Amino acid sequence: MRKDDGIGIVVLNRLSLYADASQKTHLQNKFDFLDFGTSAVDLANKLAGYKKALLIDGIDAGLKPGELKIFELREIETQNIKENLSSTHQVDLGQLLALSKSLGIKTEIFVAGIQVEDVSFGIGLSASLAKNLGLYTDNIFGRLNTL
Repeated sequence: MRKDDGIGIVVLNRLSLYADASQKTHLQNKFDFLDFGTSAVDLANKLAGYKKALLIDGIDAGLKPGELKIFELREIETQNIKENLSSTHQVDLGQLLALSKSLGIKTEIFVAGIQVEDVSFGIGLSASLAKNLGLYTDNIFGRLNTL
């Protein structure tokens, strides 16, 4: 309901329905596709059951609208970008990192963050994000194959 804030679920749905049948089967056999919305505690607990995880989310990191940045969650500490990088949800990525550490979660957590442009109330993505959906899907699919 907040325009670009829905980019994570849009890309997740595109990945789970990837156009090429052989790639779709490969993805579905190798990965679980889960939608956690804004529930960081549920997400942190679910992450504990995985060796690696890739989160897809709208971020506000001062990047060009629609720009995709893929990084390890632990990098937000080592690169001192915590103040400049936040999820557009109730719990930001720094808080998710702290929560996962405090719960002793050993999962390697990667983030595919897409710079939002418009998080005002409404339905649909801004043109900056909508025009790049194929690019996001291809880049994130490529990253999944390296995990």
